[in-house]
Amino acid sequence: MSRRIHVLAALCAALAGALLFGRREAATPAGEVYTLPGDFDRITIERPGDPAVVIERRADAWIVAAPVAAPADAEAMRAIGEAFAAPVAMDQDAPLPADERGRYGLGGEGVVVTLASGPETRARFRLGKVVAGQRTFILALDRPDRVFRARANLVRLFDRPVESWRERRLFRVTTEDLARLESSRGGVVRWSAVRDRGQPWRFEIPTGAEAGDAEMSGLAHAFTTLAADAFPPSETAFTPLLRIDAATFDGTKLSVELAPQAGGAMLARRAGTTELVRIPAHQAAFLDQGAEALRDRRLFAFGAREVRGVAVEGDVRLVRDEDHTWRLEAPVTINPVPPDRVMPFLEAIAGLRTAGFPEDVPGDAFATPALRMEIRLIDDRVVTLTVGAEYLNGARFARTDERPERTYVLGPGIVRGLRPGADAFRPPSP
Repeated sequence: MSRRIHVLAALCAALAGALLFGRREAATPAGEVYTLPGDFDRITIERPGDPAVVIERRADAWIVAAPVAAPADAEAMRAIGEAFAAPVAMDQDAPLPADERGRYGLGGEGVVVTLASGPETRARFRLGKVVAGQRTFILALDRPDRVFRARANLVRLFDRPVESWRERRLFRVTTEDLARLESSRGGVVRWSAVRDRGQPWRFEIPTGAEAGDAEMSGLAHAFTTLAADAFPPSETAFTPLLRIDAATFDGTKLSVELAPQAGGAMLARRAGTTELVRIPAHQAAFLDQGAEALRDRRLFAFGAREVRGVAVEGDVRLVRDEDHTWRLEAPVTINPVPPDRVMPFLEAIAGLRTAGFPEDVPGDAFATPALRMEIRLIDDRVVTLTVGAEYLNGARFARTDERPERTYVLGPGIVRGLRPGADAFRPPSP
């Protein structure tokens, strides 16, 4: 039965091919007749309703030469380069009566692609339908009486809006390449941060503040992946308010000026150029951050798995034994405590982040602590967290003995979570 099914499937496939290409004896192996060249240095794409796009290879780079002069989109050109690493062969060709062009997507106007090398036109063809196996029907304009099927999805490669051929990324660097970032607003430096290769970011400005490595890395990623979602006319009014300067480890300097727009987007211009681009709101939001938003907000630098004991004064005492099992010694005894009951509590402690950095701290803010916690680490260090008086709307001042010069703010929900009670550690009922 299986053999019969396979035979029937093969017959159906053959019938479908015959219906599409006409009589079987009219088709010939097209690889012997027509190929698309793999060597060319100029591409012209004519798309109905759009100006023709001309892309040229100059030295080692592809450049959009028309309708505007701009670098070509690197990803688009990489895809074309991969598809045309060798001449693109055909796997079918067949006669093409004029009244049958529509069945192949070749009726009426369509995208016309010209591949040239110097003054020589190497190929000129119209794109048709894409069929199973990512093959594309094409009409070679010097062979209008035949239809060919190319072994590539040429529609995906060439049928693109005019603006999409332009390079949208502002900088071709990675986050790991950056050694320095600086932000200015209204001509005044807001912050400046540097790092050594493989090391965390640190502030040079403001002095005395610690940069959050995660926060700075997020901004660095936003900077290196900046991409335009539109290209406004060059005569568009542009009054920059924000500027980001960067330098890579190899000494390359990068800069962008930005002007906020309604809706959160920004107009942007790379320093030293006149081309304007629009940066979408979700990217712009990462760039316009002051030093306060980029400071290290963590209270602790350890991870949850580095904790071997927690004691909340007058309330909870958790201990990890040598066999890595946990037990609760107060306010009641629970031994063992399931790991899935312990880890959320430890992760909440290790992940504590301040809601802000208060400038005015009363002298008696910690005279009567609301909570005192001791955290013993696997290296036998003991770190103390003290939660003090109310700051505002239920939030409270907090300090650690590792950084006693700093005062943090913990929200009311965070403070409540630091005193979970015995029930939070009980095994689930069977």
